Amino acid sequence: DIARGDVLAHAQARPEVVDQFAAQVLWMVEEPMLPGRSYLLRIGTRYVPARVTSLKHKVDVNTLEHIAAKTLGLNEIGFCNLSTASPVALDAYEDNRATGAFVLIDRFTHATVGAGMISFGLRRATNIHRQALLIDKSARVRLNGHRPAVLWFTGLSGSGKSTIANIVERELHAHGAHT
Repeated sequence: DIARGDVLAHAQARPEVVDQFAAQVLWMVEEPMLPGRSYLLRIGTRYVPARVTSLKHKVDVNTLEHIAAKTLGLNEIGFCNLSTASPVALDAYEDNRATGAFVLIDRFTHATVGAGMISFGLRRATNIHRQALLIDKSARVRLNGHRPAVLWFTGLSGSGKSTIANIVERELHAHGAHT
């Protein structure tokens, strides 16, 4: 069964089918591009929800220098990682312009906000597997006297994460929790 947006390819020239990829993105509107915001991505005739997951750097168009950045403004170019809600067939732009280019569309206004050229697909490692454990969770709970938990402190450098983490650990230890 084939539907709008599907890709047919020769067996010797298959596109990658991934849900994450890296690309050069040209930002085309005044409102800045913010990683994490949801967009609609059009590649060929296929539309799929997508997010810019990270902005690696922006590019100075005069010197081609890579500049650290958190956002892209109007007419700025950046190298980004993007993720899609479902896998898409794609190629590097240099290999196939039709399946190597895309546009980003604002999901509310339907305005085109960005255009991109795909560099490469991002793949998750396939050699990582869950290990079968001889000691199960309930045995660890009995041994330690409490359920396991992870506290993950995030924030800017110098904002006090380590100080707070040390205080929390001291309090947990004082209450007999294994840390």
